[in-house]
Amino acid sequence: MDNCSGTSSCSRYRSENAEMTAAIGRRLGEAAGSGDIFVLQGDLGAGKTQFIKGLAEGLGLDGRLVSSPTFTIMQRYSGGRLPLQHFDLYRLESVAELEGLGFAELVDDWPGVTAIEWGDRFREAMPPWAIWVNIEHVRRPGQEDAGSIRVISICRPVEGQAQEERDDDDDK
Repeated sequence: MDNCSGTSSCSRYRSENAEMTAAIGRRLGEAAGSGDIFVLQGDLGAGKTQFIKGLAEGLGLDGRLVSSPTFTIMQRYSGGRLPLQHFDLYRLESVAELEGLGFAELVDDWPGVTAIEWGDRFREAMPPWAIWVNIEHVRRPGQEDAGSIRVISICRPVEGQAQEERDDDDDK
């Protein structure tokens, strides 16, 4: 399920391998600004971390250093055009656990870019101005398995609405 609705615009890309997935992330990273939040969703092995490696490279960071913080929940990377904080929420069971980490403050106070894997498990805790990235395996005709083709949907809130919601959140 992607996060596109009447309140967002969505672009779709096709990726046939890990390098293409990283390249799509890299292009997003090159255009990213301070405060941008990317929420990634997709099955295990879909390519979320590969996408974030590319995102890091687009920010001027070394993508080879990026790994999924499944057990540490969050990792931070600095030294590029903007710093990156990378969350993996897979192991969390509840919004209360997420709140106990100070998630909202970590995201709101971060001066760089945030990438969140498995954020769709806690939709209610994700900022309304977040950019949603859905990575979906697509079956090749005549093949039983999903193969290596992925469709990557990048959904952004409508510009005016996203800014209003971010400003409203800043007032709290």
